[in-house]
Amino acid sequence: ARLSPESRAEVEKNLELVHQAILDINEALADEPDNALLQAKLLMAYREELSVLRRVGGLTRNVMMRNDI
Repeated sequence: ARLSPESRAEVEKNLELVHQAILDINEALADEPDNALLQAKLLMAYREELSVLRRVGGLTRNVMMRNDI
């Protein structure tokens, strides 16, 4: 809620892309559960999701800490 509408839309778009990748990889893993490449890609997708959330958390913390405005 502390982000600008443009930033919020961009974050939501990025998270939706990551969520769709996770769904697609999980679907592929259902057919090939022992596929190490798919497992690695799933782990990378989850890490990317966490990275986006951390960056957003950092952005909102910085907005809250500003006292020069």
